[in-house]
Amino acid sequence: MSHLKKARITGIVLSYNSEKTLANCILALKNQSLELEEIIVVDDGSTDKSAEIAIELGARVISNSSNRGRGYSRDLGIIESKSEYILFCDSSNVIPSDFASNALRHFNNVQVSAVFGRILNDSKIQSICNRWRARHLFREHLVYRTEVHDVDCLITYAIMLKKSAVLNAGNFRKDLRMCEDIDLGKKLIKKGFRILSDPDLCCFSIRQENIISLCIRYHRWFSYENEIFDPHKTFVNTFKTSLTVHSRDDIRAKDFYTLLISIVMPFIILLLGKLYPEKFR
Repeated sequence: MSHLKKARITGIVLSYNSEKTLANCILALKNQSLELEEIIVVDDGSTDKSAEIAIELGARVISNSSNRGRGYSRDLGIIESKSEYILFCDSSNVIPSDFASNALRHFNNVQVSAVFGRILNDSKIQSICNRWRARHLFREHLVYRTEVHDVDCLITYAIMLKKSAVLNAGNFRKDLRMCEDIDLGKKLIKKGFRILSDPDLCCFSIRQENIISLCIRYHRWFSYENEIFDPHKTFVNTFKTSLTVHSRDDIRAKDFYTLLISIVMPFIILLLGKLYPEKFR
């Protein structure tokens, strides 16, 4: 890691009405044992006090005039950053103090463009919805590989990226409101770069979910960048998964409260998709 000792790192947080969790996210970045060069908060048209909170904590705030989405905001953050290494952390997550130093060591290999790890529920966040999230989104009950390994996808809930590699691959697509990370991952691999998953790199979600936010997040996680949202097709796919995977795992865990969520979720997604289709695009 000798040539990385003086490496500069920019922390970037995307924020959209995240005043409940943003301060803790920024403080976790400020508390890194490897001091960050700067912290940028890209405020994506928030109507709450997110920008004020970020400024009070010393972050550089870049405000979009309207809600432009994740692709636009990540692209902007990359361009505005001063550093070769960029640490993205979602505004609803916190990371341990050694995250940056542990992630940076992987970039001794010049072909490595990105490294990320796991996302888990913060132990202080307890609710039925968050328990469902832990089991069916974060898949915490499954055995995870213990060694660092190459992956063919990019997930940005907490990730370190090499700016030169990202720009070489064309940066994030500005027009993608979701799946912007999946798209960039494909482009990085096509360019011959490596993406690593390190099980020792963990971030912790501190967001308190409700059934609506859970439905929107579930759809976002299991969509494709070129997929056109169809509420009926989404209902069918979600219903199948609910019956064959989610409900089965809930029953095995003897968790009948989360089982109820698994059963009703496809119907709620269908209803929300018809009433508020913009939330699923």
